[in-house]
Amino acid sequence: MIGARCRDLAMHDPAQAVFAEQHIRRALELRDPSKVRNRAFDVIGLARTKMVAGDPEAACGLINEVLPTAAKLSSGRVLRKLEDFAKEAATHRHIRAVQETRDAIRAIRTA
Repeated sequence: MIGARCRDLAMHDPAQAVFAEQHIRRALELRDPSKVRNRAFDVIGLARTKMVAGDPEAACGLINEVLPTAAKLSSGRVLRKLEDFAKEAATHRHIRAVQETRDAIRAIRTA
């Protein structure tokens, strides 16, 4: 939760993205691997943080890692978080990786 709130702050002050990433990575380290849905939230949060920090390629790499898991989960909340990412990534849609990732998210939503 702290990482997510730091990410929210980073949307207004990009310097906060460093703190968000630290907290989210720590959560991932501590998260029980069997908590697949929670880990998906953490990875999506980390990707959104990377996007805010100005690293859309790294953000898309993280999303692409979690998409197979997200598709299997059939979780409405996970899909909403992916949609949030896709909306936030729209400003970088001219980057091929971003467009491909947004298309992959759209494919999961419509599957």
